[in-house]
Amino acid sequence: MKKGLVSIIIPTYNRSHLIGETLDSVIAQTYQNWECIVVDDGSNDYTEELLEFYCEEDDRIRFYSRPPNKLKGANACRNYGFEHSTGEYVNWFDSDDLMTSNFILIKVNAIRGGSYDFCISKTKYFNLEVQDEFYEFNSEDVSSHNYITQKVNWLTYDAFIKRAIAKKISFNESLQSGQEFNYFAKLTCLTAKVIIIDEYLTLRRFHLDSIRGNLRYSKDNLLRSKYATHWATYNNLKLEIKKETRIYLIQRCILFFFNFKNYYKSFDVVFFIAIWRELDLSKAVYYCLANLINALTGKGYFFVKKVRHI
Repeated sequence: MKKGLVSIIIPTYNRSHLIGETLDSVIAQTYQNWECIVVDDGSNDYTEELLEFYCEEDDRIRFYSRPPNKLKGANACRNYGFEHSTGEYVNWFDSDDLMTSNFILIKVNAIRGGSYDFCISKTKYFNLEVQDEFYEFNSEDVSSHNYITQKVNWLTYDAFIKRAIAKKISFNESLQSGQEFNYFAKLTCLTAKVIIIDEYLTLRRFHLDSIRGNLRYSKDNLLRSKYATHWATYNNLKLEIKKETRIYLIQRCILFFFNFKNYYKSFDVVFFIAIWRELDLSKAVYYCLANLINALTGKGYFFVKKVRHI
């Protein structure tokens, strides 16, 4: 670890037309003690050639390709980038967004201002008038339960984390969407020593070319993605979070599960056991009956309602 060094880690895929602007915003930082690690996820555009140019121009920028033994996706790229980073602090970033010039400086000063493990800044779109409804909370509101139940929320690039904390968690590489929810649920289980920065430091680009944007075209895929995210988070943290938080995650999984097309084909014995453990045996039995009746008759909503009702 290099004292005072900030590691900016950026996964990218076919963003050669955009990532140059992102890297220019990194280079323009008033705080200059940084390294920028870009990990490519198998692009077939001219990303590699462009990054070769940037690496030659500024040796603080380093470029890697995701190894073939790693799962495809931004999560694996982020984890691989972290393995190659050496900074005292870590900030994840995306290959289509921009930093304000004081992005790093303000975060470094904030986290050094007390016994904090991470800080959270704000993000706004720079090419869209409508903004995300985040950030209506204080540092005292941040906890694992409040994050998991989404009483507090922020975006991936808002978080600036001490390496000593970041090395204890990683992105779930099996998730193709919702990875930030899973990651920050883990983070808030580790620590709630956070300072909130009331400034917009990231300029976010709105466009439809994203995994989440594509998921919106299929309601079923979106529901399955949300189920996978909440189920993975439950399994990752069930020994660390309190009962009410575990129940919340299982309830969300049930809500998403019974909106799948042909949900009975996704029957999961482990999920049945989790319903039994966190709710009660009757809910688990209704879960089985809902799947069975739907498989046989295409119905079973009576039992679905019984599982959903708490």
